[in-house]
Amino acid sequence: MPIEGTYPLTMGQLSMWKALAVRPPEQLWESNQDVVWPVAAPVTEERIRHALTALAVRHESLRTVYRPAHESGEVRQAVLRDPPVRFGEASVREPFDLTAEPAWRAWVRTPDDGPPRVHLVIHHIVADGAALRVLESDFHALLRDEPLPDAPAPREVAERQRGDAFRERLTAAAEYRRHTVAAAP
Repeated sequence: MPIEGTYPLTMGQLSMWKALAVRPPEQLWESNQDVVWPVAAPVTEERIRHALTALAVRHESLRTVYRPAHESGEVRQAVLRDPPVRFGEASVREPFDLTAEPAWRAWVRTPDDGPPRVHLVIHHIVADGAALRVLESDFHALLRDEPLPDAPAPREVAERQRGDAFRERLTAAAEYRRHTVAAAP
């Protein structure tokens, strides 16, 4: 899998990585999320797969793996050039190897009594609750062939989080918390 580039982790990714490092192997699946997206319009499974692949092209987190960095104990996000989307039913209890493949799987299920539904098993390091809403919204826009503005990339977030302005905000927030706690009865 060709790599587009490697970048520092965002604070959220780093926090999740550290939490996983101390988790026993039998609990690694616990950060997986089981998600279902309804599909309103009648569309083919091929069209849905195409939209999911376009979603992976659009959002770097859906084509990211994690690799050791040159610094001891550090890890970096490695963004894959091509989106290796894994289609096929999966159990939420099946852990992801975050170093080998992007941490999400998708499949389409069409019940006899309704429209298709997209099922995802996606790791929390890829998307939290807010990001899942963005991914779902973008997925539906892609199904409708709507133009979308550029998506923010985790590497850009990581860059901002390591900048002086963000560091100043963190320092100010810590100072505010310290004063608040000190003033509490």
